[in-house]
Amino acid sequence: MKQKTKYRRIFQDIGYAKDWLPDTMYISDYWDGNTMMVANFDEDIDFSTTTLKGGRLVGKTLKEWREEKVKMKYVGGLYRAVRLDWDRATTKELPSYAVILSDNEMATEERSFIVFSMADREEKKLDAKRSPLDLSAQVEDRSGNIASLPLSSVAVLLPMLEGDIVKWPFTSLLPTKEPIFQNFAFQLADFKMANLAFQPENLSQVRFIFDKTKKGSIYLSDIGIRENSVISEAN
Repeated sequence: MKQKTKYRRIFQDIGYAKDWLPDTMYISDYWDGNTMMVANFDEDIDFSTTTLKGGRLVGKTLKEWREEKVKMKYVGGLYRAVRLDWDRATTKELPSYAVILSDNEMATEERSFIVFSMADREEKKLDAKRSPLDLSAQVEDRSGNIASLPLSSVAVLLPMLEGDIVKWPFTSLLPTKEPIFQNFAFQLADFKMANLAFQPENLSQVRFIFDKTKKGSIYLSDIGIRENSVISEAN
């Protein structure tokens, strides 16, 4: 960007610029050194602990909850993520996945961002009549105040990408589809607008509530908190 940082916010948060950009689908893939990693699912085999010491991961009424290697078209096993499947028809309680942060004080404020990478793992055709998979991102502070925002308020989660580059008969030996990991960024100030009682400086939990799409399957990885210093530079 030729040392100009004023456009960085667009790459950090595709939802920030969605009113300016053409009405089409975008893949967001942004990461920087100013983000504190909370959970990336690479460090051990215990899928109930976070990368950041002292934190916990809790899934409720999920059909499937496990960490696994992501199968890509040409290279397999390089990426790990947590797989989350749900079917609301099989449970009375809303399925959810929670990241419970450490008791250690974290430097969060209204300008901080919750960031994560997510991919739809279901193989389905891109159809204008079919609504994209959606869910809610939810935060809670130490006083129990809760605020929620739809995932789609930032960006649409894209379906699997299909490409037939390898010629027959080798196409039968390799997967032709692969999940598209997109980076999402939710500013804590937006959660406070949804619930004025929410205290961003006392963030204690981040949850993913599967309350929009009745049935689905996703990969989730690289959950973190982006420091406000980056946002200040971008403004």
